[in-house]
Amino acid sequence: MVKPKAELTAMTDIERIFQSSSQETKHLPQNFVNPVLVFPAVKHYPGSALVMKSKRKSIQSKGLFDFLKTLGISCEIAQYYFHEVCVYNKQTQEKLKTLGFRNEEEGFELINPFFRGTIGSQAISFIRGTMPKPESIHLFKDSLDFLSFLSKLGGKKLLADTIILHATTCLEQINPYICNYGYKQVYSWMSNDQTGQQAKAYIQNLVSAEEESKHKPMNMLYASYKDLSKWYQQQSQNKS
Repeated sequence: MVKPKAELTAMTDIERIFQSSSQETKHLPQNFVNPVLVFPAVKHYPGSALVMKSKRKSIQSKGLFDFLKTLGISCEIAQYYFHEVCVYNKQTQEKLKTLGFRNEEEGFELINPFFRGTIGSQAISFIRGTMPKPESIHLFKDSLDFLSFLSKLGGKKLLADTIILHATTCLEQINPYICNYGYKQVYSWMSNDQTGQQAKAYIQNLVSAEEESKHKPMNMLYASYKDLSKWYQQQSQNKS
């Protein structure tokens, strides 16, 4: 299992990398065909429908590796953050292999190309940055957006803290992490749809109540795409 690289990445470097890539996207030829793949409708099952059969820290399923490669996500980075989880779905009577991201309630948020779900209680994931009491925090919609972000940066560590929502229903769980902590910048990487706009508004209201704290939405960097992972998928395929 390979850890993220030791180099640290400040926000100025992150913005430069993403803005440069966004400019490249704007100057694509007019006859360019968007190569982003659309997966079938993803079903979501509650934890009450799922039973964990097994979990392992190393991903071994070829199907899951192929899924990550299609998204352009570094498999080395994915191995560090994801588990491979096998679950039994009591509703469909199927066994499923999925990627599992541990959350703050000691459960797992599950995802594969056709399925999303939760083992245990649905909750956010919090990742501490490399700087003690950092001035910044990043908020991501889900694990695929977060790993797309890290893959774009070449797997570098972040000075800032990170929260992964996994679902907008978990938004209120960010309150104790943001309120009175003293973050000066809160960067949100939400989706470019109605749900993303609602999440962005919630974050704005929360941050505006904090003295000397500012909210900076980053979704304009991938404004032509639904979310960060879709944008990054195109970025990675353009270079392949």
